[in-house]
Amino acid sequence: MSNCKVIALTNQKGGVGKTTTAVNLGVALAQQGRKVLLIDADAQANLTMSLGYSRPDDLPDTLSTIMQDIIDDKPVDVSRSILHHDEGVDLLPSNIELSGLEVRLINAISRESVLKTCINEVKKNYDTVLVDCMPSLGMLTMEVKINKEIRNYTESMFFGLSMRQFLFSVLACGVAVGLFFLLRGRFGTETLSWMCILRCLRWCIRRTPKSSLTMTRKPC
Repeated sequence: MSNCKVIALTNQKGGVGKTTTAVNLGVALAQQGRKVLLIDADAQANLTMSLGYSRPDDLPDTLSTIMQDIIDDKPVDVSRSILHHDEGVDLLPSNIELSGLEVRLINAISRESVLKTCINEVKKNYDTVLVDCMPSLGMLTMEVKINKEIRNYTESMFFGLSMRQFLFSVLACGVAVGLFFLLRGRFGTETLSWMCILRCLRWCIRRTPKSSLTMTRKPC
C-alpha cells in the first residue's frame, strides 16, 4: 500500500523486548483491521518461533534465501516465503542461515539496499511492516539504521549497562566508603573524609558512559 509504514525495532542489547514488542504490536494492529507483515531479521529466529514455528531451520524459504536471490540478481518472489498466521499477521521467517548471509553481505554490491529491496517487493500489500532486528550492530542492523524509509525505534535503558561496568561502579563505591572510615580514624575529621569520598565518586561517574546513566527514547 502506498502509505505503508515500515518500523524497525533495534537495540544492540539482547533481552530488551524487541521480539515481544514486534509480536504484540503486530497482532494488535491486525485486530484493528490493518494488514501487518512481521519480518524476522534475526538469525536466532525468536520471532519465527514465537508464532509457533518451532523448527525454523526446516523452513524451505526464509528471509536469507530471498536476500541471497537479490544478491545474485535472480528473480525474486518474496510471497513464496511469507507465512500466514491465525492471529491475522503475515510472517517472513528467519533461521540460522541468516548469520551466514550477513557475512556474504560484506562483499556484496549495493549491500546497503538488499533488505530495502526485499521490503519494497511486498510493502505495497500491507499497511504496516515490522522488522525485528538482531541484538547487534551487524550489517543488517546498520542497513536498517541508514535507510531513511525505515522508521527506527531504539530504547536505551539503564539496565543496558554491562556487567563489567556495573561491577566497576560497585567496587569504586566500596573503595570510597572504606576510604572514608580510614581517613576519619586517621585525621579525626569528617570534612576531609567527605571531600575524598566525593572526589572518588566523581571520578567513577566520569568514567561511566552517559548512555548508561540516562534513560532515553529515540523515535526516528
